Amino acid sequence: MKRHRPRSILALATTAFAILGFTATSARAQITIDSTLNVLIGVGNQGATGLAIVANFNASASQKLVVVVSTEHAFGTGAGMSVNSIEYNGQPMIEAVQENTLPGTSAIFYLDSPGAAGEIRIFQGNQNGGRATIYALSNVAPGVGGIGQSTTNSVDVTTSTANSLVIAGILDGGQAANGNGAGAPTAVLPLIQTHSGTWGNSWAGHCAGHQFVASTGIATSTFNTLGPNLLRAVAVAFDDLGAVDYQVNQPGADLRVNGVVGTTTAPTIVTVAIGSTATAVLSSILTGNAWDVGATLVPLVPASGGGITLPPGGQFVNLDISDPSFTTLFPTLLGGPGFPGTFSAALPTGAAATISIQMVVADPAAAWTVRMSQATHLVVL
Repeated sequence: MKRHRPRSILALATTAFAILGFTATSARAQITIDSTLNVLIGVGNQGATGLAIVANFNASASQKLVVVVSTEHAFGTGAGMSVNSIEYNGQPMIEAVQENTLPGTSAIFYLDSPGAAGEIRIFQGNQNGGRATIYALSNVAPGVGGIGQSTTNSVDVTTSTANSLVIAGILDGGQAANGNGAGAPTAVLPLIQTHSGTWGNSWAGHCAGHQFVASTGIATSTFNTLGPNLLRAVAVAFDDLGAVDYQVNQPGADLRVNGVVGTTTAPTIVTVAIGSTATAVLSSILTGNAWDVGATLVPLVPASGGGITLPPGGQFVNLDISDPSFTTLFPTLLGGPGFPGTFSAALPTGAAATISIQMVVADPAAAWTVRMSQATHLVVL
């Protein structure tokens, strides 16, 4: 890829971030729950691929969308039961955990950088009603920190970092000693209840709650239920920004060298021999949008030590834009043609060298107007 030297590092930094309204900020902040929504899913046998249109929701100013779903079987415990998928504004959400031992299921799905407001749609298999609790989060790291599931009224999850947020949910499926009299489960402190309710003629009940966990270890979420019913409980731990320093790929901006995928806690480094192959593959669902690639000849920098955090947080620039070697693919940032779709480019390996690269794609629907890929440091030895 041909690279262009910016007019000056100061001018480029101004163009790249100040004009777009970005500033360097601390990488650590307490996770916040921006908003929640509790919804009832219509009853009735929805078949093997049933669709429940849950609600319109606006998570455009948040970094993560989380949906906790409880639903029971459709007229018979022998039917397979699952939450097949969830979409937000047409984007597929990621399944974090699902406990779907018959005859019901409880599941948690999430989406990083959810973007513009839209409809949440839940695709389920053989479901007969249910409830969902929706969370919009900020100051939260990409991905998940831990998951847990059980068939009792409590569920454990191991937190790997301090200041985690645990979100838990339970399905009380009835069907046991008290028939359909499931009742509404309730959260037991330190779990803070967000929503509790039933559907149908007390066919089943749902409860979702959250707790902030200050230290690492096992966090237990417990619910009160009416009796020996068929219980399905799930929990997910989300890390705050203090747990991460490096940007990871996302659907809007994905750059991989030789297929290597990075993490949030360490720089992505790819080492190859002189004369071997180093291929960068660039992809984005934002075909046609403005995009660019930045590059330096120096190692990556963490968000907490020279990198940049894009407010309201959660995306990082891990290139050292203050280094004189900093360049961009196009003469002006985001100044080239629209993103053409997935393509690959060979990186130079003819002599010993190092290069760090990171892609940015414009996205007006995002709160910060751009999507960042992971940054990768290529070492040719």
